[in-house]
Amino acid sequence: MEFRWEPGKCGYCAGEGKVQSKMIARVDPGLAYLTANTDPLERMRLFDGDLKTVQRANNFELQIKQFTKGVEHLHVYCQLNTEQIAEFYLIYEPQADEKRRKEILTYIQKILDTREMISK
Repeated sequence: MEFRWEPGKCGYCAGEGKVQSKMIARVDPGLAYLTANTDPLERMRLFDGDLKTVQRANNFELQIKQFTKGVEHLHVYCQLNTEQIAEFYLIYEPQADEKRRKEILTYIQKILDTREMISK
């Protein structure tokens, strides 16, 4: 699901363009939790297989899947548009500024665009 990442340097290789093969065996390169913004210590713990860090990564993946399914459900079954879906989720973020609102709108639109491309 390509809408899980922002453009930027690779979080898996930390922008170096190379990884050790043992890293690939330990951590899925498609893991959305691992981004260029991931704290270096958190990244190291993930590659070392720290159970709490792996659990955080798995929870993050689950949250993305649940959010995506929620967006699709609200769009298909409740007939809500991007703005209405964003407002629904922003109920939980009452202090969200305009930048955050735009991020949510853009993210939701990417989910819906991807869903539309897949269904064609």
